[in-house]
Amino acid sequence: MKADQVTPAIQQNGKIEMLRRQLAQLTSGGTAALRSDQLIPLGLPAVDWHLGGGLPRDALHEVAGSGLDQEQAVLPAFFAATLLRRRTIDGVCLWVASHQDLYGIGLQAYGIDPSDLLLVTTRSDQETLWVMEEAVRAAGIATVIGEIDDLDLTSSRRLQLAAESHGCTVLALRRGRRAETTRRHQAPIAAATRWRIHPLPSFSAAPRPGLGSPCWRLDLWRQRNGPAGSWTITLHEQELHHVEQPARSDPPAVTAGDAIAATSASALPLSLATALGNRSLATPSNPAKNYRATG
Repeated sequence: MKADQVTPAIQQNGKIEMLRRQLAQLTSGGTAALRSDQLIPLGLPAVDWHLGGGLPRDALHEVAGSGLDQEQAVLPAFFAATLLRRRTIDGVCLWVASHQDLYGIGLQAYGIDPSDLLLVTTRSDQETLWVMEEAVRAAGIATVIGEIDDLDLTSSRRLQLAAESHGCTVLALRRGRRAETTRRHQAPIAAATRWRIHPLPSFSAAPRPGLGSPCWRLDLWRQRNGPAGSWTITLHEQELHHVEQPARSDPPAVTAGDAIAATSASALPLSLATALGNRSLATPSNPAKNYRATG
């Protein structure tokens, strides 16, 4: 190669490399090489490590339950409440839903002040989607949570791009009543992460009869530019802990540093089950601000 051809070749290679980096950023949904202040840790070391430090803050995340919980979305709501407790930025949280069954007392028992939430009641998925998109673009709103059944690729892409552009965390809690809910919730969307939560038998660190701490299987079903994953988690004293999967013949064991004291009969987590698990107990006296979408 002649000397006068070297410089153009280097410039061309540089442009190709720059285009590759830009393409990687676009296809990753902006989640590549994020700083720690751009992440929301879940407080579970194994899960946070798998995510590269936590959930991307300025992105869309989807959470769905399984079985009957596809209709009630209890566990997705619990997942959203966990993120609200761990967020470190100021700003309003807007919760959009067509069901008026968010239980304020349960949120307060879990350490979330219901008066910090703005509740918007809608009449359809179309209204929910419209409110979510407008809220993401509004100033002063840091988190948008929407309970929605029908979310397609185009609509989710708009939410993802708006979340990246305006620095907002968006959670889509899938909730539907129709028979084809499972198939629709498996359709592709543009979320940075897609989660599935399944109930498991209660966990107890001590071999004693009775109910133990609530336990779930947390599945990272899809992660953009990252592997899927699955973990067994439990809740003790309002904190999540990762539980190692034991062999069938072995007693349950927890990871080092996460050992949980035995749950006594006087401290069974029935209050949590009532507060966060039975959303049908909601009353009109929810202290959170409530607004109804119009138009």
